[in-house]
Amino acid sequence: MRTRVGYAGGNAENPTYKEMGDHSETLQIDIDPSIITGEEVLDLFWDLHSGKQHGYRDRQYRSVLLYENNRQKEIAIERMKKWEKKKGHLIETEIAPLTSFTLAEDYHQKYRLKRYKKVTLSLLECFKTHEAFNHAMLTARLNGLASGVGTKAGIIKELKQSVHMPDQQEQLKLIASLKW
Repeated sequence: MRTRVGYAGGNAENPTYKEMGDHSETLQIDIDPSIITGEEVLDLFWDLHSGKQHGYRDRQYRSVLLYENNRQKEIAIERMKKWEKKKGHLIETEIAPLTSFTLAEDYHQKYRLKRYKKVTLSLLECFKTHEAFNHAMLTARLNGLASGVGTKAGIIKELKQSVHMPDQQEQLKLIASLKW
């Protein structure tokens, strides 16, 4: 799994944080379906997400779930209806097609993790570039850990289960050496 923050859901060209146009701030999640399914991610989303628009007048902070194909749309609507029944209220989250995704500026990527300067420096040494750092599954997980989600042991277990990771042993050594 990897996560990246960016701007999507609008038509303005080349959005930035200061000039977002009609886009919204979004989180893009790429998953490994052998570890977690899209349906499981949606259930986590609906469980943790209020589904309210909270009176925002502009689109920057709107509640939106973007899909890439008709199957994802069907699943998103199906899961939303399930969670409306479970929560007992209407979910206001807009479900719309993803037409483009623009990465947010580097300072927005892995924001919580970057508060731990020593950890970030160690990770940057391992990944060599900010792009590799921002796109790595390990940094996505550690960003979650820095936000209070997950455990170091859980991250290690997931790394050991990931069969598509050529630098797995190096990352396992790295996470064991990190000092928060």
